[in-house]
Amino acid sequence: MVGRLKAQPEAEVSGRNGLERLYGALTPEERLAAVLRADARGDAAECDRLVLAAPRQTFSVPDCHGLQEGLALLALRHVGELASLAACYWRAAWERDREGETKAARALARRVARAVAHNFRLAEEGWALFMAGLGADDPEAPLRRQVGWRWLQILTEEVRRDAPGPEEVAASFGMDEGEAERGKTAEDVAALLRAVLAHLQGVWS
Repeated sequence: MVGRLKAQPEAEVSGRNGLERLYGALTPEERLAAVLRADARGDAAECDRLVLAAPRQTFSVPDCHGLQEGLALLALRHVGELASLAACYWRAAWERDREGETKAARALARRVARAVAHNFRLAEEGWALFMAGLGADDPEAPLRRQVGWRWLQILTEEVRRDAPGPEEVAASFGMDEGEAERGKTAEDVAALLRAVLAHLQGVWS
């Protein structure tokens, strides 16, 4: 037995080629652990090999499943984006209100805070347009099911109040009125959300 092992090429008994022959025998938990380790190394090809070697399972789902699954993922992403913007706003607001800061530093922090508040409002308005396009009466319905949504509402009341109007956005960043109109809009946000949802639906088609 030992002699036969020594006679085989090294690549067949060790290394990636040998290990790949065992990938199909991994349990789901072992496969996930291996994928996580490969992902931590930045080895996307290894992740793909591990997943492709897994036994296949067949499911039957409603024809709207892709849309429902996609919307749930987008709702989670949207809440995460709002939370990130809120955190950035409050950091800038802290700098704006901190004692001992120079007048120039406070002015800069105020501009940053209001710029972030502007982006926050665009994200919310874009989401509302996106949901209206889906025929939803309540754009926040899928958001209220997300963890942390209630606390986020409490933390973002001031962010909404501090959002500047279009004229102030243009003045703050040295743009003329035409440039401000050509900037990112709520419809741009909604269009991106629609494109991502269409892609996620296609995954299940």
